[in-house]
Amino acid sequence: ANCRHTELAAGERLPATLPPTRLWWVERGSLAIRETREGGATLAYRVGPEEFAGEFAFGGGVTTAFEAVAETDSWIAGQDADAVRRIVADQPVLFYYLRNISATRDRLYSRTGLPVEKGLSGTLESLPVMELLQMLHGARRTGVLRFDEPSGSIFLQFAGGQIVHAEGLGDVGESVVLQSMKLARGSFEFYVGPEIAGVRSVTTDMMKLLMTGAGGGR
Repeated sequence: ANCRHTELAAGERLPATLPPTRLWWVERGSLAIRETREGGATLAYRVGPEEFAGEFAFGGGVTTAFEAVAETDSWIAGQDADAVRRIVADQPVLFYYLRNISATRDRLYSRTGLPVEKGLSGTLESLPVMELLQMLHGARRTGVLRFDEPSGSIFLQFAGGQIVHAEGLGDVGESVVLQSMKLARGSFEFYVGPEIAGVRSVTTDMMKLLMTGAGGGR
């Protein structure tokens, strides 16, 4: 719904506006992008198939200049901004995902080198899940922790070191947190970001969750 496709010939500009009215997604071709962000960071980079463009504003940032030019004949999808915000309200992990993309692009392509907080990622073989959760709790982190393992993905939303929402593997709530504590293999990534409104399915204090998990979920 509210998704529009734009066909661009090589050298043609994407009809993007400020403030952004659409979140763009490259389906075919490639775009050369120049953008300036609030604070003065200027970025120049390229996006190709299955990559977002113009995501910074949807991850909590402010874009002051944005230009995207097709490098080849391209087919671009654009999702209406209001629709994106509704999706983010239902699925907060998208906010952090877009924010992480923007942070990565800043580190790689910024000409001013403004400091950007980097998310944490790795494998559960190298950092056991209980140690990871204790670390995020102790540091009072806010964001979303994603686990990927053979049967699917689990998302834990943190606010000030407390888990406030959990979903994954067909379930929602505290049971998902306890299930995640049993993971021994797989990868993880923590998407850094501010607390945002949304579903709150976990109300148990983090220390109690950790003690329950350490006791085998009893």
